Amino acid sequence: MNATRVIALGVALVWFAPWWRSESWSEARAETIGAVSAARVLVGELVVTNAAGNQFHLVGQRGFFTAPAGISVEALSGKPVEVELGPQGRVVRITPKAITYAPITDGQEIISGELVTQDPALRSFAIAGDDRRFVAPARYDLGQYAGRIVEVRIDDHGQVRSIDLTAKQRP
Repeated sequence: MNATRVIALGVALVWFAPWWRSESWSEARAETIGAVSAARVLVGELVVTNAAGNQFHLVGQRGFFTAPAGISVEALSGKPVEVELGPQGRVVRITPKAITYAPITDGQEIISGELVTQDPALRSFAIAGDDRRFVAPARYDLGQYAGRIVEVRIDDHGQVRSIDLTAKQRP
């Protein structure tokens, strides 16, 4: 009997705790409703488990879900999504989330491959398979790198900082 009273008191405290902190009853009710609404939207990377059955899993969430008819889970596979669940826990809507990329503002890029001389007079060259053209600094003799596998370090302004033979090609 005492255990039942303690449990009932604990449940009552948890339920009424937001109202004790708030200035008004309506604010506390809004807090509680907002918390329930937020629990109805799940976020994660969609992974298809059964394409024929339109079933999927969300990375970071428990359980498996079935998408409503008309939503292609295969098109969303591997992408971050928001899944809105209805009152019975069924999927109502799946919304792809935008992937934001933060640009690299300070750094370098390393490109490796066969160096192909374009114009020796202008010191321009390319790396085989890469559409970009580069200009070598005056300290580099492109003749010793032509046709060899190199690593080229490019700064964040697109300028060549160094050209090195790869470990396999060093004398």
